[in-house]
Amino acid sequence: MAKELPLVSILIVNWNGKKHLKEALGSIKRITHKNYEVIIVDQGSNDGSVSYIKKRHPYVKLVEIKENLGFAGGNNVGVKYARGKYILFLNNDTKLEPDFLTYLVGAIAEKGVGVVQPKILFYDGAEIQSTGSFLTKSGFLFHRGYGAPRDSYNEPDYIFSANGSSMLVRRALIERIGLFDEDFFAYFEESDFCWRAWNAGYKVKYEPRAVVYHKGGQTSKALANDFVQFHSFKNRLCSILKNSRGVQLVYMPIVNFIFSEAASIAFLLSARFKNFWAVQRAIFWNILNISKTLEKRKRLDVKSGEWQDYMKRVVFINPSFDYYYYLFFDLKKYEEAKKI
Repeated sequence: MAKELPLVSILIVNWNGKKHLKEALGSIKRITHKNYEVIIVDQGSNDGSVSYIKKRHPYVKLVEIKENLGFAGGNNVGVKYARGKYILFLNNDTKLEPDFLTYLVGAIAEKGVGVVQPKILFYDGAEIQSTGSFLTKSGFLFHRGYGAPRDSYNEPDYIFSANGSSMLVRRALIERIGLFDEDFFAYFEESDFCWRAWNAGYKVKYEPRAVVYHKGGQTSKALANDFVQFHSFKNRLCSILKNSRGVQLVYMPIVNFIFSEAASIAFLLSARFKNFWAVQRAIFWNILNISKTLEKRKRLDVKSGEWQDYMKRVVFINPSFDYYYYLFFDLKKYEEAKKI
């Protein structure tokens, strides 16, 4: 029976995540979709991750690389070892419901769907962490459902971007448009990928029956906050310059620049000087690398005309201005205030 199911390659990038792997791999063993392989790309861990995987989980296809290439680079290495029709990109700090993969595979079988995201709950299961993200006119993302009760958002829907902590992708889509932009290292790389997928004529879908629990922010905790801010602002603006089309290309970079500068001023006024400088460096990086970005833009696979109009109707949300305040300071409070 398992041989009749499509093979799914479960790809996990690991960097000093040994403390998470027991629960993650244990939950994978309990899934009902039994035709899968597990690939772990270890990026120079020094916490005993490699010896733990070899000793306790010998079935895992372990790929060892000496340096930390980030989420983008690590997954780009790992996908070369994947044999599946579908690739599940999964963070190491997750735990899956047994029927999780069954529902995702069912959803991605729909014609035209290239990426599927499950309902992502916080690890205690009480609240939603993500039901997908939508694009705004500023280029910032609208993160739908963050902090909402777990029993909400129960209808399948199309979304702009899946969350990289858990998303199922067609191999055929990766072969067509490539995977993650390695200039991104970390942050916004999955949204950039989903934007390219939409532009190429594929849909990104949210499947609420598939449920995963995610601790979240475990890698970010080990990184300096200004490092996180630099890559977030840098990658977002770069993706806008690569992927926006038509009138978007006229207004979105400008609006994003204004909002980014407003955020940097807020950092400055609150004496977070490293974060202020991180935003300035992010903008400057895009100026220095504009030729490279435009070359990437030329190589993109883009479906034009009616599809672009349809995509805009599906993936855009324009929240009230206070959303941006909560986005930077406490997104949960926005959910509580608006009851969205």
